[in-house]
Amino acid sequence: MSWDPPKQQPKSDAAKGQGGAMFTSRPRMLRCYLCGREYGSTSLPIHVPQCQQKWMQCEQAKPKGERRPMPQP
Repeated sequence: MSWDPPKQQPKSDAAKGQGGAMFTSRPRMLRCYLCGREYGSTSLPIHVPQCQQKWMQCEQAKPKGERRPMPQP
């Protein structure tokens, strides 16, 4: 009597990575250093000056003793 290893089952197309659902990677997102929200690489340079203005307006509305300096990137 000889021992035969079990035969491997053929892999399905999905297991091979062929056919089935294709997964695409998400676009790389960058985080705003002021508000923490994520933006695309072309949107972030547009967002940051607007966020800085909003930061300054919010800080100026506070009493002088509670104001914080603007964080640096």
